[in-house]
Amino acid sequence: MAEIPPSDPHQPPPSDGTPTPANFGQTGFSPYPRGVGGVDKAGLKSVALAQRRVLSAILANIGVTGLAYATQGAGSISPAMSIAVIALYICVVVFQVVAMVGLSNALGGSVGSAILVGISCFIPCVSLIVLLMLNGKATKALQASGIKVGVMGANLQEFD
Repeated sequence: MAEIPPSDPHQPPPSDGTPTPANFGQTGFSPYPRGVGGVDKAGLKSVALAQRRVLSAILANIGVTGLAYATQGAGSISPAMSIAVIALYICVVVFQVVAMVGLSNALGGSVGSAILVGISCFIPCVSLIVLLMLNGKATKALQASGIKVGVMGANLQEFD
């Protein structure tokens, strides 16, 4: 009888718990990279921390956008106020880039996806949509590992 080659999906899964095509979808395995599927607490903690930053970026984005519209509709505002709102918006965009690229990397995204995510931060409505999509992906990854996720992300004390 011939031996089954290692690439054959009908071969029994390896005993080390590594996801393979043969055991994909079974309890305890996840479509997310190693470290997110319940294997590595440090990887899950990095996802939870990055998700917390993304949620803060979402709130900051909504706040600065509301502030910009409120000051724009106020009629005559001082040039100093306009400059302050623009500076605040630039700070929020930089924070968004850091948060989104960090979460993309924590979820095992490629360099290309991190670059696209970073570029999307400079498009006002698109950045908010991408922020929400990344947050949803992080929530699914954490919940797949049995971590409870609330409104502002996972409870970080679960990782200690």
